[in-house]
Amino acid sequence: MKQNSPTDYIHIRGLRLKCHIGVTARERRKKQIILADIALNCDLVKAGKSDCLEDTIDYAVIAKKISSLAARESFCLLESLAGSIADICLADSKARTVTVKVAKRGVLPNVSSVEIEIARNY
Repeated sequence: MKQNSPTDYIHIRGLRLKCHIGVTARERRKKQIILADIALNCDLVKAGKSDCLEDTIDYAVIAKKISSLAARESFCLLESLAGSIADICLADSKARTVTVKVAKRGVLPNVSSVEIEIARNY
């Protein structure tokens, strides 16, 4: 009997990113804090058995690449930032799919945050 593909995930939650983001000049004047949640779908069976980093996605490397991107790039839209984060994640051949949620606080009156969530696979 053939086993189904594992539905394993690595979650990076609450990654604090400082970046220039927004449509208006006022928004873009200084860096803002954006919170990112990332769910990487991958096969973790081999890593679970081998206990070796090489058999999984190095989430520290992914988080560092995302933080670096946010620090050096400028975005108008949360959608663009989320898409760029997804591209970084899917550059790792072990990633099957990724879901990225980015949240920006203080954008609208009486709203705690505005969030964009995308799912990508390549």
